[in-house]
Formats: sequence, C-alpha cells, structure tokens
Amino acid sequence: MMLTPVRHVLLRKEIPVRLHRPLGGMLALVLTLSMPLAAADVPKVDGDGLFPIELTTVLSTPESLRDAKVKFRCTFAAVTDLFDFERTSFRPERFAAIAIWDDRAKLWQPEARAEVVTTVFIAKDRITPTRSTSLRKYQQLEIAGVVKDVVEGVPQIEVLEIRPIIGGQFTDAAIYHVEQAVA
Repeated sequence: MMLTPVRHVLLRKEIPVRLHRPLGGMLALVLTLSMPLAAADVPKVDGDGLFPIELTTVLSTPESLRDAKVKFRCTFAAVTDLFDFERTSFRPERFAAIAIWDDRAKLWQPEARAEVVTTVFIAKDRITPTRSTSLRKYQQLEIAGVVKDVVEGVPQIEVLEIRPIIGGQFTDAAIYHVEQAVA
C-alpha cells in the first residue's frame, strides 16, 4: 500500500476546492474573535527587549507577564528585609528586597503610602553597597526586570537594572505639607 503525501490529500476531491478559502477565512475569524486585541494592547518591545509598561498593569495582570522582561517607572521607598520564605524563592543571602510605589501614586495620601510593593528583588552581586545607599526615599526610578513568579496574585520581580530619573523629587517634609494642605 502506497502512502500519499499530505499535500496530495488536501487536493483530493473530498473537500471541494471552492470551500478551502471560506474555511480558511472562518478559521481566521474565529481566532480573531477568540483573542481580541486592540493596537494599543499589543505590547511593544523597546531596543533592549523590554516591554515598557505601567507598574499598575504589572500588579493587576501579573500572570500574563510571567517570565516577561518589563520596564516601568516607580518611586523608591526603601531597601527592606521583608522576605516571605514560604512563598518566594528569593533569599536574603543572595537578594536585597526593594520597596516601591507606583510613580503616579498620590503619596500625600496615607492610603497610597500604605500600598507599597515589597516583592521587587535585586541580586546583591548586581548592586554595590554605595549604589543602594545612594537611592533616596521618594526618588523616581526606572526599573528593568523579569516577572519571575506570581504568588497569590502578586508578582515577584527580579531587577535587572535600576536607573534614577532626573527631575522632581519629594521629601518627607514636602509630603507632610501637601498632606496638610489637602486636609
């Protein structure tokens, strides 16, 4: 018995030729409707292979960004010692934990200051001690990193690079005065 190549099977008269195009068009339509994406939703990669994205997007849809290299702006809060040993693979022997806020957070509101993100980690061999001490509270940063894991809906981000953004910066005194003025 001789086997016919696949290309010959498709050209047989089992499926009329006039149905090939409509079936292909219907398949394309079904695929398009099953995953609708607007042009704004298609992630654009920059020259470094990173997705420029908002921190709020990373926090709201972390599963869709698992293992993705992302770049976002944020406000530095502190270097912390917060490690959840049961839920994360990051350990204080190899990593430093960084606490950050969204760069658009209304930090003069106590509720916004309470929503600090503490699941951003940087390898200790990537940063010198002088670099970590040169970061100041409320300093604007651009962080490039990888969403390594998602634990209970919270992304675990490993930092690849930190770049301070030159520009306006708050201080504790400025935050206090704005908070008092708003109140």
